[in-house]
Amino acid sequence: MKEKLYNLIVNNHNLELLESKLNTFNPFDVLKIANYEIRHSNVLEWLLNPKENHGFKDVFLKKITSQIILENENLIGDNFSLLDIHLGDFGDSLVRREEKNIDILVVSNRNNFLLLIENKIHAKENPHQLSKYLDYANKEYEGFQILPVFLTKFGYETKNKNYAIFSHDSVHKLIKETLALNRKNMPNDIVEFVEFYLKTLERTLNMNEELHELCQKIYSEHKEAIDLIVENVNQSSTHLLPSFKNFIKNHKELKAMIVNNKWLWFLPKQLENLLPEISNNWNVPYPIAFWISKYGDTKITFHIEIGPFKKGEARLKFIQFLETQGYDIRNVAKRLDSKYTRIHTSNAKIKDWSDTEELSDTIERLYQKSEKEITKIINAVTKYQFNTKE
Repeated sequence: MKEKLYNLIVNNHNLELLESKLNTFNPFDVLKIANYEIRHSNVLEWLLNPKENHGFKDVFLKKITSQIILENENLIGDNFSLLDIHLGDFGDSLVRREEKNIDILVVSNRNNFLLLIENKIHAKENPHQLSKYLDYANKEYEGFQILPVFLTKFGYETKNKNYAIFSHDSVHKLIKETLALNRKNMPNDIVEFVEFYLKTLERTLNMNEELHELCQKIYSEHKEAIDLIVENVNQSSTHLLPSFKNFIKNHKELKAMIVNNKWLWFLPKQLENLLPEISNNWNVPYPIAFWISKYGDTKITFHIEIGPFKKGEARLKFIQFLETQGYDIRNVAKRLDSKYTRIHTSNAKIKDWSDTEELSDTIERLYQKSEKEITKIINAVTKYQFNTKE
């Protein structure tokens, strides 16, 4: 095994290439913005403010508001007019940070409009917090049209159904579009600043295809060495890895895709020959994933998730089929550029993360609890009969 470790780190061209790409200067990396909601919120506040020096005026604000409404039609209905937003003048908008601890408030008195954004990069949802923020907005901005938004990396759903959901993936797309439309009239230093931020989002969202392919290549060539490193780093924090291994050992019907001390990604073996393989940025080579992971400090969670397909049309077709099989699919999942849709989530509390027996028992209970949902998606895939070449 020592030889495998040496082969990984000594004169490894791909690893050196990866290091050179990661070492490319980016001021946001220096500021460590990628892992902090507050710093992402600061940049978003600046971009949303029509009075700032980016030169976007109210274009970005109107773009993001319109897109949120489009992606949440089933929630918002006819409460907002896209035409009024498109033709309106939002140049008077004030953007406030941390008013009553709300991440971002955008207030346009001219349009009696309030955009409320709760921004989450890594932190977990607090439903009570979301309700408190909306209660405050309704009281302080009585008579305003209020659009409350739960912003996460990939547009994950919130338990508070009063909130529209939106993703940093969509934010990235809209920033890029707005920059392309306005860059000729913008100072070079502002253009560079926005481009650096776009690269930071791409890293945060794992959107860099070239970087992703390079990591995949390094991992496939040095899998044993990398798995050994992961197994020995932060091993003392939890005993999830041995519990995950024990779980897979006891379930011969499952194929482990990723096993480490943070999470377990797996696939029922009977799906392996039914699903098409994909090449998108996804932790498994199939468009459906089953995974168990630590959630916060007190819970383990189990998910079944529909991931990206090679083509958005193929994904939409499958999502629409799932609706005929009894799945309640939100409208945001029916867009051609949607990538991630969780169709099942369950969780269980953990008292002692160092207790392997408790962890193993809880993982097994989570799996047993979700067996009906696993059988349901297996039956759906069997009926659908994927074209494995699409």
